Formats: sequence, C-alpha cells, structure tokens
Amino acid sequence: MNKKLLFAATFAMCSNFLTAQVLYSENFNNLTVGDVSTDLTGQTPGQGNWYTIYDNSSPNATPNWFQIQTEASKGKVITLQSPAPPIFGNTALQQRNIDQLINNRTQGNDVIKFEVDFYTGEQNNENTHKRVMVSLTDNNSNIMTNSRLIANFTFISNTGDFYGAVNNGNSSMNWAEKVSFGINNQELTLPFNTWIKCVFYADYTNKKVYFEIPSLNIVVMNDFLNLDNNPNPLNKFIPKSIMMFSDNKQLTSTNKFDNIKITALKTVPAHLLSTDNFFAEKFNIYPNPATDIVHITNMDHIAIDKISVYDVSGKIIKEEIYTTESDIQLNVESLQSGTYLLKLKTKHGTAIKKMIKQ
Repeated sequence: MNKKLLFAATFAMCSNFLTAQVLYSENFNNLTVGDVSTDLTGQTPGQGNWYTIYDNSSPNATPNWFQIQTEASKGKVITLQSPAPPIFGNTALQQRNIDQLINNRTQGNDVIKFEVDFYTGEQNNENTHKRVMVSLTDNNSNIMTNSRLIANFTFISNTGDFYGAVNNGNSSMNWAEKVSFGINNQELTLPFNTWIKCVFYADYTNKKVYFEIPSLNIVVMNDFLNLDNNPNPLNKFIPKSIMMFSDNKQLTSTNKFDNIKITALKTVPAHLLSTDNFFAEKFNIYPNPATDIVHITNMDHIAIDKISVYDVSGKIIKEEIYTTESDIQLNVESLQSGTYLLKLKTKHGTAIKKMIKQ
C-alpha cells in the first residue's frame, strides 16, 4: 500500500477511534446467577433492566426460560429458551430506552455500531425453519408484534443458516430486507454449539449497513432505509430497544448472548472498505492521478453493477449505477483533490481500487 494512503487510512481509523462513543455495554458479570425476571409479561424490568416476554398466556410458562448463567471462558451470560409444544408462543429478552442514550450522543456521530457474542446452541432436527434473532428495533413496549427492526442477525436452528436483515424504509409491511452473508449471495452456515461475535454498523448518513463477522473475515454491505426520503433518518428510525427473540419450536432450544455493546461513531471504520486483493487486481484504472475522467477496465469483461466513491475516512462521496458495462468512464471532475477509494460491485465479488484526484 502507498505510504501516503497507509497514513491516511491509519489517521482515519485513529480519528474514528477517538470520536467513538460507547452508549451501552453489558457483559452480565455484575448480575446474579438465576432468573432474569419472574414477570414474563414484559411489564416489570428484571436484572440489568432486562424485560422477559412470553407472548402467549400459559400456566406452564416459567422464568427458567430466561436465565443468567456462568459460562466457561466467558464469565456470566444471558440465556433465552424457546417454548415447545404443548406450550405455544414466542420468547424474547428486551432492553428498552436505547433511544434516550442515542439522543445523548455526540453531534455528528450518526453511525450506530451494534455488537454481540452469540451462542448458536444445539441443532434442532425439525422439518420447519425456526428462528433466533438479535435485533435493534424501534419498539419500547412488550408487544412483540409492534417491533419493527432497524437491523438484525437471524439464525435458523435446524439448518445453521445465518443471515441479516435491514429496514429498507418502505412504509408498507414489506420493510425488512434479507441480507445473505455467504459468497455470491449464498447462505452462510454456522456450526452448532459455537460462540461467534456479530457486528453491524448502521450508517444513517449514507443509508448503508455493514454486517461484520470478524472471526470469519466477513464484511457485507447493504442499502439501508433507501426507500424513505426523510432528511433526518436517525430521528425517524432511531433504535429504541435491543431484542433477542425466539420462535416457538417443536423442540426446546437454548441460545446464549454476551458482550452486548452499542457505540456511536462519526464514520464507518476504514477496514470495512477493504476486500480481496486478487479480485481487485483484475481491474485497471487510468489515468491515476486523475483530473476529470477515470477509465475503469478489466480483461475478463466483468460487468460492474455499481461504483461507490469513498474518501479515506469511509464517507461515501458519490455512487453510480450501471447495467452491463465492463469498460467505464467515471467523471471525477467535481471531487476535491485527495485520495479516494473506488468500490466496484459486481456479481462475482467486490473490488477496491485507490484513486488520487489532482
């Protein structure tokens, strides 16, 4: 990497670190082993202000479904058990009033980072998919049907499929958009009985969400609130609660969560813009440095779907959409002098190319 670019990227990462503002953090180590709460209606907060919710009345419902436990090498964790027949319904753990914390963030910190350690649990050999979700939602009540996600991670307990979802800003009921984490938009499958760290960054300024699974070196970007034209999307779609949710299953299952954190950032970290260098080498850009037009070509005639231009702090400067073009002339005349990253999105992968504007 060019030394000037390396310095700029390092400076951007350090600047992002210095402006990072932790709004909420919970590792459960200060809580007491045992029931999270004895109120399963979600009306009275339990330990750590966590609400426990069972959305269907049953005399057999039990606080054992919601526990603080000690986990080897993790300290204390929180657990969520799904009910199984003859008990029907869904269970959830909820932390409310996150919006109050976000409203007190430093001005300009409009990237909301959410991270959680998730334990996949044992495999359920069932015929139908049963979900476990961990989300930021816009709901502060105990009525789960009112919960509209901001973004989430979803795990399918019988197949191990793992994917995300985002709010696309659609005012109708079709507001959730699935985001696959596997190669070429395929499903990602996680092993059972495994802890995995999950992170997403909701960039309200540029209306993008970045999902990251650090241990697997996976970063996936997706549009976010793109169907809504509100000039202040963070005000309209502010996260209000953290919710861990489990569908009813034919077999009881238990999942665990730890190290939940919400951080407000000024920009998305620069490392999320990196990608496979081998694929990036297929593309040529010239002239570089450029003044007005940059030519983007490749010998394999790979069609480019979208080009996103970022500055070294990770801010999106402009985007262009294409159909079947593999040789492109990108107008950069309006850009200020400096170093930029061109993110080339194709059906075969994503490439990052550095460009210097004179």
